[in-house]
Amino acid sequence: MNRTLAVALVFGAAIGAGCDNSARRQHQEADEAASEANQKVNEAVEEARKARIEADKKIAEARKEAADEMNEAQRKLADERADFRKEVHKRVASIDKQIDDLKAQSARATGKVKDDIDRTLTDARARRSAIEGEMRSFEQSADREVKTLNERLDSELDELESLLRRGVLRRD
Repeated sequence: MNRTLAVALVFGAAIGAGCDNSARRQHQEADEAASEANQKVNEAVEEARKARIEADKKIAEARKEAADEMNEAQRKLADERADFRKEVHKRVASIDKQIDDLKAQSARATGKVKDDIDRTLTDARARRSAIEGEMRSFEQSADREVKTLNERLDSELDELESLLRRGVLRRD
């Protein structure tokens, strides 16, 4: 019986060792699969992190470009406003001189000529005053209103200059 017991023990040990190897192999395969899965997850996380960094860089670049374009547009608008302001002041100075010249002519004129000059002066002064009001509006205007105010001011200046030219021509 000892012999049978010994054979049974050897056979049992062999079967046990085979089962143990199979379980170990399955456990090892599971560990390898988990390790491989973890590695793929880590790679995906790293790729996502790099993609996020790249996207953040592109967003920052786009914001910088937009800010640069906005700054350039604001600078250009400020330059246009300054140029227009300078042109208006130059034209107003010329108009003021013409008004002063008409005042001098009025002082020397008599009769109907004097009346015509005085009417022209009254109209010119009223229009000149309106232009001053428009300039104040221009200075306080929002950027979106500038073009409309520019056009209106330009038109009013043209009309006043034309009035003064006609007033001067009638008396010469």
